[in-house]
Amino acid sequence: MTERAYRFVLGTALVLLLFFHLEPLQYVYVSILLWEGLTGYRIPVIVSQLRYGASYQDPQRDPTEYRFRFEAERGMRLAFAFVLVPTFFIIPDGYWYVGWLAAIALYVAGLVNYCPMVMILRWLGFR
Repeated sequence: MTERAYRFVLGTALVLLLFFHLEPLQYVYVSILLWEGLTGYRIPVIVSQLRYGASYQDPQRDPTEYRFRFEAERGMRLAFAFVLVPTFFIIPDGYWYVGWLAAIALYVAGLVNYCPMVMILRWLGFR
């Protein structure tokens, strides 16, 4: 599974969760984002390792050319989780549009394979 496909799945899932007001699944959604961001175990890499075997290597450039060892994809997941926590749990009535904006951003990033958050993090020196 590619990161592009996973972003599309994340965006679609968030749109459906918001549209149908599935609050218990919103907790699960944010938990998955936090788990991936904090641990570094990303679902697309796990799926690819299961699909192609243990010899699968996450495509990366030379590790010496990065300023930080933290991956940009992990940073994107953490950023979206920290945006969604206030949207879902702290002030859901006041900031409902932020969740929809995040959902549409992930959905479009999956469609066009261009995620501004990841591009900015990579420009800053993240892997």
